[in-house]
Amino acid sequence: MRHALWILVVLLLFFLVGCGGGQDPLLLSLDEFFSYVHEGDYGSAYNSLTSTAKEKVEMVDFVTKYQNIYSNIDVVAVRAEFESPSPGEDSYIVPVTIALDSAVGVVSWQVSLLPSIETRKL
Repeated sequence: MRHALWILVVLLLFFLVGCGGGQDPLLLSLDEFFSYVHEGDYGSAYNSLTSTAKEKVEMVDFVTKYQNIYSNIDVVAVRAEFESPSPGEDSYIVPVTIALDSAVGVVSWQVSLLPSIETRKL
């Protein structure tokens, strides 16, 4: 299970940052990714990654891994709470608390993400 959680954290490091009206685009992108994961829409979660992240993993592999991870531990909900990003040396640091509701109970952990920023046209 640690391997699965590590995959999630690593992939989040390469996040796609979209544009949002008045709200922090970085937090909107993180929320979008976790919404897709919560819904089990791993293809859309993959599509929200940066091109750099997509170079590291093929869509079919990404979707298969997430399906296997979440089905094997019977995840029924994925929740993520984000704090406002703080500027790092060359990027933003985003503190995130992630919680999975599964057959074995609630598993939660905190990470600090250093997302890669890539903008997209709307």
